[in-house]
Amino acid sequence: VSFDTDWQTVSQRFGIQRGALDAILRTRGRLLIQYPDKHTMGIAKQIAQNLYQYFATDCEIVDSASITTASQGNIISVVQGSEDTSWNIPSYAVELRSDKGIFIRDGTGQIRHYPFDEGLGAVFLQPLADERLQLIVWGFDEAGLRYASRLVPMLTGVGQADFVVVSKECLWKGAAGALAMGSFDHAWNVSHGSFLK
Repeated sequence: VSFDTDWQTVSQRFGIQRGALDAILRTRGRLLIQYPDKHTMGIAKQIAQNLYQYFATDCEIVDSASITTASQGNIISVVQGSEDTSWNIPSYAVELRSDKGIFIRDGTGQIRHYPFDEGLGAVFLQPLADERLQLIVWGFDEAGLRYASRLVPMLTGVGQADFVVVSKECLWKGAAGALAMGSFDHAWNVSHGSFLK
């Protein structure tokens, strides 16, 4: 048995990072829920309350500006608007561009663009160092953030995607109103079987 961890990089999915959105619940430390401003604090509190109610999860809710130490656990980032792109990872399959919208690189390398619109939201996993995860819960406006926050996993063992882009059409169409949903492969690329409008 080798204890060599040199092969473990952020660009490769391994260990407790594997799985759908509910992989965020497999954390080695306290789950950190961060929010950038007072507009998103209510959603962050609701997520923490639901996680405590359903899983008795130990969560810490913090303002993004006041984070002073590195968390040992997974992170849920609640973000609204197009200005804060600090959570973007260069060359990652899902990217927010502050002046244009959400861009997703599909399994063939083609870029799909979802322009900013009322009710646009997204929820997706991102890798962090030390086998940790970050769940981004993002909305272009308050409505989009509320739609996306409803997709934070509250049940384990059910089929879920690794990423979902929602629109206001989800209100009357359900899952058919989603603009994109699917899974990431072992290298955090969008899998070929993912749905992208």
